[in-house]
Amino acid sequence: CVFGPLGGISTAILTTLLARITDRMLISYLFQTIVIGALCGMFYTHKEHQVVELVYFSFILCFTGILLALPFNLFLRHGHCGNIWGDALFDLMAERRIPVIVNSILGEFLVEFPDMMLSVFLATGCHTLRKRLSSHTIANDKENES
Repeated sequence: CVFGPLGGISTAILTTLLARITDRMLISYLFQTIVIGALCGMFYTHKEHQVVELVYFSFILCFTGILLALPFNLFLRHGHCGNIWGDALFDLMAERRIPVIVNSILGEFLVEFPDMMLSVFLATGCHTLRKRLSSHTIANDKENES
């Protein structure tokens, strides 16, 4: 269904524009959030997902986010990702003379992986809870009609 990706894209655009209020550089990451939003919308169909599928999807989102953010991090932030934890890892590795691109990828991974993993599991939990509550409500309505 096309509404899943459209919902993800519209959410991505809205959150990026709202976050831009605090950090003007975030608008350059709009394409990244649109792609990730579209992927999320395509993933969340009406079928139940196994935990392995959720972890796999989280990895896909994580690596997509890294690949799309990497050029912006390298050119706009000199390799830093703009997050205190990712930037600290970048700086620590830079002191050890590790190449900038490796530092940038690992710094972004430190930020993206837990974020995507937590987001996917929370979204799936909310989606499952909503489905169970709505099916419970429908069952109660049918009992009341009888």
